[in-house]
Amino acid sequence: MEGVQIKWKNIHVEVKAGDKRAPILQDINGYANPGSLLAIMGSSGAGKTTFMNVLAQRNLRGLDVSGQITLNGVPISVDNIKKLSGYIQQDDVFIAAMTVRVKGFCTYVV
Repeated sequence: MEGVQIKWKNIHVEVKAGDKRAPILQDINGYANPGSLLAIMGSSGAGKTTFMNVLAQRNLRGLDVSGQITLNGVPISVDNIKKLSGYIQQDDVFIAAMTVRVKGFCTYVV
């Protein structure tokens, strides 16, 4: 099975707040090659979830999004990306008072 390269170019996202517009992401460019791992890191409120929503074409209500996203050089459509991808929403699974420990190949919560 052949992998898929995803590229994004000039991604710009603004939120509409009444008559005003506030930028969330400005001119984001990058790519992820098949077989590679990409980490999206940043402080709280930096736009990581918004960026993932743009790539997955989900949860974009109330946002003005521009830019280009391609899969193997072909521009994506909302229908195609939803058929080709899966997306799990951010959710805190663990209770703050619990600690995750790794022992051998098994991860458990105490």
